[in-house]
Amino acid sequence: MAKIKVKDIQTIAEDAKNGKCLFIKTPAKSSAEFFLYRHIPVVKGKSMVKFTIWMKGKGTLTLCNYGYDGAKKYKMYRRLKGMNAGIKINAPDWKKYTFEYDTAHIDAGVKYIFLAFVVHKNSELYFDNFEGVVNTA
Repeated sequence: MAKIKVKDIQTIAEDAKNGKCLFIKTPAKSSAEFFLYRHIPVVKGKSMVKFTIWMKGKGTLTLCNYGYDGAKKYKMYRRLKGMNAGIKINAPDWKKYTFEYDTAHIDAGVKYIFLAFVVHKNSELYFDNFEGVVNTA
């Protein structure tokens, strides 16, 4: 795998839906991962995490989550259901994407998750206006 610097793959772009946005361009031999590093409280099997993000560009994206226990110690890493091969993005204009995550799939003892976005090689993607909601039954 090629060694690349963060500055080579991500920038703050002016071509945003609102204000500024994140732009990630990955080379042919590397992918990139970025996080929404906010611990989201969840209850196994009783929480549904729904989030939206505006994206444009072309490439492949996989959504994952990290799970933590009550002391916020690492417990697990999972792709969101249906994300094994990633999703293809081909949007020349801004498009709103909505995702849901059922916490029935988290490990026992997980009390918090945070979301990770894996941008596959040969991608040029813009990200803006993330919103999330947690519903607990």
